[in-house]
Amino acid sequence: MNNNRICRIGEGLEHALPSLKELVLTNNNIQELGDLDPLASIKTLTLLSLLRNPVTNKRHYRLYVINKIPQIRVLDFQKVKMKERQEAERNVQRQAGVHSLQRILPSEQKRSHLVQHSKLRRRRLDLLQQMLKPSRMPLRTQHRWLKSRG
Repeated sequence: MNNNRICRIGEGLEHALPSLKELVLTNNNIQELGDLDPLASIKTLTLLSLLRNPVTNKRHYRLYVINKIPQIRVLDFQKVKMKERQEAERNVQRQAGVHSLQRILPSEQKRSHLVQHSKLRRRRLDLLQQMLKPSRMPLRTQHRWLKSRG
């Protein structure tokens, strides 16, 4: 299945290919870590190659795949080591209780959300600083001015 434009993996693959052991998806267009989740249901999968897919550039890509597909022995034509398995388990435990925007939003939306959040914080801080300055404006006018600023 290499050298195609595959961008997602369908559900129920384990029923269509019940004894699939090796899957080479090199040079496709799989983007997000979550797009790999359907592979977790294939309990016979021991070799997986996703080289030259955008998803391989994601942070903790190998650890994510090793955790999702615990029976995997070879990933991207490199043997999965016990140390990687242990690190994948620690990584999952670290993130277990943490609310992560990365899991909820794609990376571009995450950046946009963080930028909007920081702009809002700056605006609120500016308003607070302006409110703390001594003013010669009547109290009623100050109240209207604050309301108009949101």
